[in-house]
Amino acid sequence: MPLAIRLDDAVDVNALCDGQGIAYSRGSDMSQDSRLLVFAAFNDQGTVVEKLLDAGFDICQLDNLIKLEVQRAMDEPQLLKDDRPPEWWVSNQGQHLSQADREALVETRWRKAQDKKYVYRSISWGMLPSLAGWTYHLVSTSSQDHWPKGTVLQQLSCRYLDGEFPPAGLMERKFTVISAGPLVGKVFTGTDKIVPLLRDNGVLKCEFDGKTRATPSSDDSQESPRTVVCTLGPMFRDNVTEWLPLDSQVKFQLPPRRRGGKRERKRVQQSFYHWLNHEDADKARKAAKIQGGYDAGEPMPNRPMHELHRLYWAIRSNRPKLASVLMARCRLPIVAGIFSTYMYRNQILPEDFVPDARLKAKYMPDEMKRASELYACEILDNAELDGSYAAFDEFLFYGIDEEESDDYIDFVTKESEQLENSNLRSALVMMGVDPRTEVTNLDLALRADSKLFMSQAGVTQFLNKLWKRPSDNRKWVQRQMPPFFRAPLVKGILTLIGFGAFLGVYVSFVVSIPPRGEPMELSPKEIVFWGWAMTFLLNEVQEAMGDFDAISEYVRGSGNMNDFIIICGFVLAVAFRLIALSETSTDTEWTEDFLSPVDWMLGLLCLNLVMCCLRFLIMLAMVERIGVMVIITQRESTASQRVGLGSLHMCGQVSSRRTLLPSSSLRSPPLHRSRRQRSSSRG
Repeated sequence: MPLAIRLDDAVDVNALCDGQGIAYSRGSDMSQDSRLLVFAAFNDQGTVVEKLLDAGFDICQLDNLIKLEVQRAMDEPQLLKDDRPPEWWVSNQGQHLSQADREALVETRWRKAQDKKYVYRSISWGMLPSLAGWTYHLVSTSSQDHWPKGTVLQQLSCRYLDGEFPPAGLMERKFTVISAGPLVGKVFTGTDKIVPLLRDNGVLKCEFDGKTRATPSSDDSQESPRTVVCTLGPMFRDNVTEWLPLDSQVKFQLPPRRRGGKRERKRVQQSFYHWLNHEDADKARKAAKIQGGYDAGEPMPNRPMHELHRLYWAIRSNRPKLASVLMARCRLPIVAGIFSTYMYRNQILPEDFVPDARLKAKYMPDEMKRASELYACEILDNAELDGSYAAFDEFLFYGIDEEESDDYIDFVTKESEQLENSNLRSALVMMGVDPRTEVTNLDLALRADSKLFMSQAGVTQFLNKLWKRPSDNRKWVQRQMPPFFRAPLVKGILTLIGFGAFLGVYVSFVVSIPPRGEPMELSPKEIVFWGWAMTFLLNEVQEAMGDFDAISEYVRGSGNMNDFIIICGFVLAVAFRLIALSETSTDTEWTEDFLSPVDWMLGLLCLNLVMCCLRFLIMLAMVERIGVMVIITQRESTASQRVGLGSLHMCGQVSSRRTLLPSSSLRSPPLHRSRRQRSSSRG
């Protein structure tokens, strides 16, 4: 089996899995050695990984490799900044020397090291001691009547004890005896007495109970089981590690800070919070609070990762074959397809990335993005829709704010369901989803800019229904209106007409401003204009304070950057107008040397008029026929420019209402403000 995996021979691997292969580890089950799966996943052997998973290998064992690569990517910038060697490198230097000589040797060798990035990104089998499949031999024991000397055990699983966290945490380990003798095949559980260190070559000191006797005595039933402490030496070199060497470099890398790396690093800290290294629980809780209260509390390193966590890791580490397998095996296929589309659309390859020349064209990032979109669409087309639009308006998870609600308490009763809800919520943080809110498949498709998914027939029917369904947006004024005026279509048209009227007043006021040198009197037209502009400003401030936690989140919202510029322009223009009204001197005195406040106001209003016209054009994109012409004009002017709310069908068919969620404003409403308008039903 190791040779077949080394040669990437999927046919031979399949045959060996069907027949349980060769007894390479003295009769143990083949699927107990997860190193086979980890090696195939590390080298992007997608077909081999699929065969191994079908044969019963535990996919959760990949989490050990993911933890290692993600942690390396998170630690590398700080280590480079401090010019500090990693601990595993230090532990391998001068183990036979005294402490003082060893420190001097480490300092000298590190100063002379040429490629330090290569050192930071190095990976080997010895860095994955928690994998199932490692074998240990008995070095010594506190009681010789329990295990004979030379007993060989195979590690089946590892988990951190309560209150212990990586990297220096005590673990509970499960072993099976694989050496010949009366205990062969028996399974025992031991707990670490000391933290295994690389400088000790991974030697374990575990405590087992008295049931591990090799020869049971006659009076075992009367005496209580005694504990025995065993020293176990690892056997890191065996048939598997010889045929499957792992002396390589980690492939997972985060983009540079100047290219979105800071934002993605923050998302990784939130999403992988439970599996990153924490020195102790207090620092872990502090880190959770710094991250905005997301799932604050002690980390749980023993919980398995979500399928989307593994998919994100495969995409970001440029393993397209593995990503295809993980996407196809996800229990939420539509979410997996949209998630993969988003990741490939926003993928930033490392500067030193060199594509594999043997890789087929279908595994290139652009093709993978399109294949992910097609996968989500095929799943949607093959789904049996019963007319309830459950695939569109059912929430995918419960937000943090909903965990204390009666709905959550009544329906999510099992611990496995709560774990699945929390893991899915944390995985979707990588798409920028706020964990306090609840989202649907359509919300994710809009975030991924998946026009192909939004143009499907089922989505079109749902959006047409949603476009005409009355909604009051939880506002008292709208609740008092007739149902006809509460429909998003009617509200959108009224908003468009109202903003067009505002532009008319705007242009009329700018044209009526007198030439330089002439006094400017306060007129009723000016009062109407400034009053209208201030209501627009107050509405934006109210939305920013009610729907967003920080001004940066508001600015990043769809269409909000344009509005933010308009608001700043109006505020500055009002300030200059007030200065002009408060001046006792004439404008002629201002114009002798520099511009007067009225001149500055006029310049700001002219710039703002351009931005308001752009906003009006984007709003026109919501209107059928007119919006289509706007989209076509902008796409012909520049191929790289994207329209804020309009979009073209991937196959050439254009429809603004088929590709947009109806809204009463030019931007998509915040998720945690609009989610209640869709449906109260749950999956």
